[in-house]
Amino acid sequence: MIGPSYASQSPAADPEETINWYVENIEASGKSAQALFPTGGKKLFVTLPTGPVRGQFIIQGRAFAVGGNMLYEVFANGTIANRGGPMVFDSGPVSMTASNLQLAIISAGMLYVLTLATNAFAAVPSANFQTSTLNPTGALSQIDFSDGFFSASVKNSNNWQVSNPLDATTWNPLAVSQISVFADNIVSSIIDHRNVWLFGNKKTVVYQDVGSPIFPYAVIPGATIETGCIAQNSPTRLDNSIFWLSADERGAGVVFRTSGYVGTRVSNHAMEYQIQQYKTITDAIGYSLQENGHLFYMLYFPTANVTWAYDVATGEWHKRLAWNAGFYTADLAQNHVYAFGKHLVGDWASGNIYATSDQYLTDNGNPIRRLRRSPIISAEEEWVFGERLQIDMETGLGPMPPLTDGQGNPRDPQLLLSWSDDGGHNYLNECHLNCGQAGNFRARAILWRLGRFRNRSYQIVATDPVQWRIIEGYFKGTGFQVPTKRLARQYAEVS
Repeated sequence: MIGPSYASQSPAADPEETINWYVENIEASGKSAQALFPTGGKKLFVTLPTGPVRGQFIIQGRAFAVGGNMLYEVFANGTIANRGGPMVFDSGPVSMTASNLQLAIISAGMLYVLTLATNAFAAVPSANFQTSTLNPTGALSQIDFSDGFFSASVKNSNNWQVSNPLDATTWNPLAVSQISVFADNIVSSIIDHRNVWLFGNKKTVVYQDVGSPIFPYAVIPGATIETGCIAQNSPTRLDNSIFWLSADERGAGVVFRTSGYVGTRVSNHAMEYQIQQYKTITDAIGYSLQENGHLFYMLYFPTANVTWAYDVATGEWHKRLAWNAGFYTADLAQNHVYAFGKHLVGDWASGNIYATSDQYLTDNGNPIRRLRRSPIISAEEEWVFGERLQIDMETGLGPMPPLTDGQGNPRDPQLLLSWSDDGGHNYLNECHLNCGQAGNFRARAILWRLGRFRNRSYQIVATDPVQWRIIEGYFKGTGFQVPTKRLARQYAEVS
């Protein structure tokens, strides 16, 4: 019952799905090698007057957020101050970075700078930046900061520029580099470990600061990756590396991370199949956060309306989805900062900034619908007669006062159990498993007399506001032994 999302293109091969749970490896000699723990809920921290929340940044203990076309400073007590705007606005994220003196923001191609000491806010004229036939206004894509210089990639070109030292308002027209390693335009850029990574459609090149006058950067010999980037806003820093959604001349839609100056695939075939069915993936947005020691790379697809999460600790993926009017939608968040001892995430549909934690048991008051589908249980297509299924979990975690049923009577938190006998296409026969009111730690979630089948996958759904921690699933049936291996694998091991 414990595992990641791996819904194969053929559910009859593997229909596994994990939504709003993540897998944790038990690092000692525990009862089970792995467990499912709940992803964090959300509690409203502050609502910006304009939305959506297009970016957040923290510098020198000060938290900033762009809501719609305005810049706000967010304070620890949940209040805000207007720090600038209006900015040119589009529906996409902003790019934000800072020195110890200035906060720089690119919104819809325009650069804006907030002086931290005075809170003075100003637009930087586009005339400072390189123009081209495809970019006559000198619009920018992304900005970052290192070694005393702001660096910005120029939209629809393969040029990038650096500012004067410590000054995002002044850009020498000679401090420009045109990439010679590849001919494509720059899709995305990011600075990591003081190196500037520039992603094209098919290749990636890395620059380092060599101290040259005017333009201080040069290509690192050998630091070229034969994989580019499909989504401008997908690269993010995590676990001393960069994660991004890739593209090259062979195709697109594989998630990579850096390992030195090499790209390493971290997505799996089931996820890649799903991603490559989306109508568009160029709008994917990546961000990162840490929860309970787990480092997560979050990949939000606005058009597809889905959010994937990669756990560095296990190397496995799950989905994070909101439950809205009977349907799953993408998780509410599209960016993150850690400020005031809280994980703050910005809403892609409103001006809401939420605090997120596993101590919050709803999504801003809405139920969190957690789902896990098991692999197929099979005995080489022979009949299996099910005796019982037990969901081994931490029971007795019901709230006080207790939950109530439709007649107002106290009830247990409940798991909704169903199963598929048609290769993971339809999950039927729904039943509720009681999981123990507060303090009833000996309660067991068991279903008996499960009938016969040749192939079956079980699904559990949890919506009640409790800490749903799943340890294992135990199935007992005639004609079925655990663990099972397909005959071909047994023969291979013998040979």
